[in-house]
Amino acid sequence: MTSRALALVSLLSLGRSVSAGAAVPNLAETVERFESLRLAPNGSAVTDLTIEIGHLKLSLKSGSASFVRAGEETVGVFLQGNGAMQYRSEDWIEFPILVFNVKKNTSLDLERVEKNLVIRDRFERALILIAGRPMPEISGSPGSASAEAFSRHLEKFKRANFPHLSHLFAQQIVDAPSSPLAVAEIDGGKEALVYTLDGVQAQSESLRQLHKSDSDDLDLRKLLFPEVLSDQPIGRDRRDPLAPLYFLTDVDLALTASSGKDAAISVTETVRAQGAKRKILRFNLYNTSYGEGARTHHLRSVSDASGNALAFDHRGDEVAVELKAPLEPEQETKIRFEIDGNFLVRPGGDNFWELGLGGGAWFPQPDLSGQFYTWHSMIRVKKPFIPFSSGQTISRRSEGDENIVETKTETPVQFPAVLAGKYEFRQETREGITIRVATYAMKDERAMKQLTD
Repeated sequence: MTSRALALVSLLSLGRSVSAGAAVPNLAETVERFESLRLAPNGSAVTDLTIEIGHLKLSLKSGSASFVRAGEETVGVFLQGNGAMQYRSEDWIEFPILVFNVKKNTSLDLERVEKNLVIRDRFERALILIAGRPMPEISGSPGSASAEAFSRHLEKFKRANFPHLSHLFAQQIVDAPSSPLAVAEIDGGKEALVYTLDGVQAQSESLRQLHKSDSDDLDLRKLLFPEVLSDQPIGRDRRDPLAPLYFLTDVDLALTASSGKDAAISVTETVRAQGAKRKILRFNLYNTSYGEGARTHHLRSVSDASGNALAFDHRGDEVAVELKAPLEPEQETKIRFEIDGNFLVRPGGDNFWELGLGGGAWFPQPDLSGQFYTWHSMIRVKKPFIPFSSGQTISRRSEGDENIVETKTETPVQFPAVLAGKYEFRQETREGITIRVATYAMKDERAMKQLTD
C-alpha cells in the first residue's frame, strides 16, 4: 500500500469550468446524474489518507478510496476502512447549543481544544462530494471500495428527511458555479453524520446527526431525521440576516376539497430574484406529510405565466424548478403549480380539517426569509362543510353542493391557513362592522349572540 495525503483545505476557492462546446447544465440532467452516483472502476488501497474540507477532517488509517461519478464526471470520493472524523467549531456564539445537542442527543466525543470545540468519531464509510472540479489523483495499489457497501450507503442516506443533495448541486452547477459546495456523509461510527459546506444558499458550514424516529408510525420509523449539532456562517456575520435568493411576493391559491381526504390545489406564485441571476428556484413542498397515516402531495405540473411547461423535480419535501431563462436581480415572474393528493386530515375522525396552522410546506414556499407575500384564496368544499381562509373575506356563497369563500390580504403575510368543517355560521353587520361567529358541531344560538354582542 502507498501512503497518500489528500488536502482540500482551500475548498472555498473551488470553481467549475465548462469547456467550449460543452452542453449547458440543466436541472433534469444534473438531478438524474446525482441521483445515480456510481463508483469509478479503478480505486486504490490507501493508508494515512487525510481529507480536510473547511472545519472537517477525515483521516483514513487504512482502507480503500474510490472516485465517485455523476454520469461521466468525477464529483467525489468514497472512503471505506478504518477512519477517524474530527469537526472543529470556532464560533463561540454556538458553543452552548453545540454542547447541549452533542451531550443530549449523541454519543460523540466532545472536547475543548484551545479556543475551539472539537467533535470526534470514528467511521467505516464516508462519501465526499465536491462541486466544480476534478478530484486530485489518489495513488496506491488496486483496492476499490465495495460496490455493495456503496449502494447500501446511498440507500441509507436517501432516507434522511431533508432535501436531496441533487437539488443543491443542480443549483450550484446551473446558477452559481464559482460558489463552494461540499457534502460529506459519514457512517459506521457512533453516529450517522452529514457535513455540508454550502456557499450557494445557506452560506454556512454545518454538521448534522441523523437519528431514527420513536414514533409508532411505521412510515416515520423508516426515515432518518437531522439534528443540527453545529452551524457556522461562511464569510458573513451571524448577526446579519441571511439574504434570500428570491422573494415570494404574491400567492393566488385555489383549493377544491372533496368530502373525504382528497383535494386539489392550483396556485400561481409571483417571485422576485435577489442578488444575482436565478434560473433554479427551490421551494419547500411536502412529498409526504404525516397525520392519521402518511399523506401524499402529487405535484402534477409547473408552468410559467404563458402556460409553458417548466422543468421541475419534486423529492425530499422540496421542489426545484428551472425557469426558461434566468431572472435578473429584482425581476419578477409568475409560476403556476398544480397539486393534488390525500392530504386533508380529520384528527381523530372529527368533522374538520386544516392546512397551514402551525406552518408546513402544504403549498410551494421558500425558506422563511424569502416569504413576504400578499394572499388571495378561493376555497371550495363539499356541503355541509364551511370553509375559512386567512385574510379579509371578499365573498361567501354556495354553488350546487359546494360552499365557497374568497379572501385576500392587502399587506404581505406569512403562515396563511385554510380550514373547513361542520361549523354553524352566523354573520351580522352592526354600524359598519361585520362580525362572524362559527361554532363547531352544534348550533349554539345563545353563545353566538353573546359573542356578537
